[in-house]
Amino acid sequence: GVIVFSNGVAVENLTVRNYTGNGLVWTGDYGNDFLIDGYRASYVTAHNIGVYGIYAFNAENGQIDNAYAGASDDSSYYVGQCNPCNALLYNVVGTNSQLGYSGTNSTGTTIVASEFYDNMIGVVPNSQDGEELAPNAGTTIVGNYIHDNNNRFVPSRNSGFRTGVGSGVILAGTTNNLVERNLIVDNERAG
Repeated sequence: GVIVFSNGVAVENLTVRNYTGNGLVWTGDYGNDFLIDGYRASYVTAHNIGVYGIYAFNAENGQIDNAYAGASDDSSYYVGQCNPCNALLYNVVGTNSQLGYSGTNSTGTTIVASEFYDNMIGVVPNSQDGEELAPNAGTTIVGNYIHDNNNRFVPSRNSGFRTGVGSGVILAGTTNNLVERNLIVDNERAG
């Protein structure tokens, strides 16, 4: 859909849909030691996206707010490969995707006052060696409504996630995460 390679870019009041790749992306180039510094998505909708709905990679000091993302083959929202990310997701909705939120090696991301529902899995901060800057060492998940993430029929690129169907929050290989004051209900496997 839209790819941003520059610092300090805000995208507002936009709908992206029906892309086979990513919807809205900010990305630096880790190989050339370039990180995006400063980004914001406000009042953005990403729907029926082939990979990630709203995606920040090699990017720091960003905010995603008042957004809706759904029907993504991977995750509605993704923040990855940043340390510190200094990323804020506020008042976002992630639904009907494989993962509502995924954050690989995304140290310093805060998710607050948001809703994740009807995904395969709700919220998944994680560490992997396939990306730089592992491990994920500090995601804050506070004051969210994470419910009914039992949907086996979402678009799905990776059958490996099926083992976690029905989970609200999965902390996979992470340290120093804070998960508190969330309402996590009706996820058939685990809250």
